[in-house]
Amino acid sequence: MLDRNMAERARQQRGLLTTQDLDLLDASARQRRRRLADGVLERLHGKVVGFSSTPDTWERAALAALLALPGSVMSHGSAARLHRFDPFPTSDAVTVSAPVSAHHDLAGVDVRRSRCLPAAHITEVDGLAVTTRARTLVDLAAEISDGRLQHLIEEELGRRRTTWDELVATRATMSARGRAGLGRLRRVMAKIEGKPPTESELERRYLRLLEAAGVTAPQMQAMAPWADVEPGRVDGMYVEAKAIVELDGRAFHVRASAIERDHRRDQLALVRGYATARFTYQQITSDPRHVVEVSRHLASRHA
Repeated sequence: MLDRNMAERARQQRGLLTTQDLDLLDASARQRRRRLADGVLERLHGKVVGFSSTPDTWERAALAALLALPGSVMSHGSAARLHRFDPFPTSDAVTVSAPVSAHHDLAGVDVRRSRCLPAAHITEVDGLAVTTRARTLVDLAAEISDGRLQHLIEEELGRRRTTWDELVATRATMSARGRAGLGRLRRVMAKIEGKPPTESELERRYLRLLEAAGVTAPQMQAMAPWADVEPGRVDGMYVEAKAIVELDGRAFHVRASAIERDHRRDQLALVRGYATARFTYQQITSDPRHVVEVSRHLASRHA
């Protein structure tokens, strides 16, 4: 009966049992010692054992660490693995963040003690408590280069897995604690956000590009072709070619939050037979040849 009850409980947590589980099952000290000696159970950490027959997976090792340190969560590289950050190297290391009250270490586990683990920074992935995507980015800022951090943040924002507001709020919470890596995080976020140009400045840059390349300029600030459905203007339009040019100088986080509206505008244009090309300020300044070639194609497009 005891073995059956132990197995039933262990099935709920990847083949693992805690001292508290065994207490609730009325397993005596002698019964525990015997099963450990017989190899039915193996000790993973001081208060955590597991059935030897259970596959030794990374997820099992991760949960064993969490069970051994109450209040802890997967963090840093382990959180990046659970959230499937891309690009980020997958590591078999187990890293957890634990309250400062967790005094003991765990063999084979990288334990980071933290004074700041609010509920808002914790979520669950694959049955494991883990720092949120935004908190994980903040934690990683102390460990990776500016370039890699920028790539990760842009991927997370671009794929809408986290938001700029979530990242700012998490950074603010951690700033009160003097968190390592915050200088790098602020620097990278400032670079991503940039200083957006004015509408007229962006328009002038774009038109100068076309003029220098001998490409016909579109009609600027034209009435949107879907004005019969909802009011609006487009930045540029090749009327005869039925092609639209949109110039985007918005800050990164503003652009990310407006993506649904942009998609709707593009879809309304498509229904009316118009092709749309969107150029960001970064493209116009860093990849002008591409901008010119796409514009040339739009200007000569056969509607």
